[in-house]
Amino acid sequence: MKKILIILFAILGIAFAIQLVNNKPQPEKQTQTPEINIQGEVEIGANGGENEAGMVTSPRTGNEPAQTYVVKIKNMQFDPQIKNIYQGDSITFVNEDTVPHLVASDPHPAHTALPGFESQALQPGQSYTFKFEQIGRWGYHCHLHPSMVGTINTQQKALSK
Repeated sequence: MKKILIILFAILGIAFAIQLVNNKPQPEKQTQTPEINIQGEVEIGANGGENEAGMVTSPRTGNEPAQTYVVKIKNMQFDPQIKNIYQGDSITFVNEDTVPHLVASDPHPAHTALPGFESQALQPGQSYTFKFEQIGRWGYHCHLHPSMVGTINTQQKALSK
């Protein structure tokens, strides 16, 4: 009888252990955010202006004046991180963070991808404006915090009619 009880308790113990393992909370699966990969020219849609994501949505002709857009520096990141503009447009980087930042073209630390695209250290509240005269994809970063990165995509204006 003792042997039967021992075997019964052993079976119950094993069943209980299996139940614990099966009911153990599983770690949440982390979803990956797809990376935005813009190559070549920016796709232009039919509506005018710029959408909420900062994407250019209609072609601008050579007759229209250049625009100035704002990229905010806050919470240790650039907002928006990707900005699509036309050749001749400018970006004003505004430091809304609590620490200094230095905006510069890639690669870190040489800043040679787009010569001249390099601010002084921007104290909180200060800004820096750069006019993008060249067509291309321009990666940039904060020289003081190299993990802070962004991209400016500059495309050519449409030909005037």
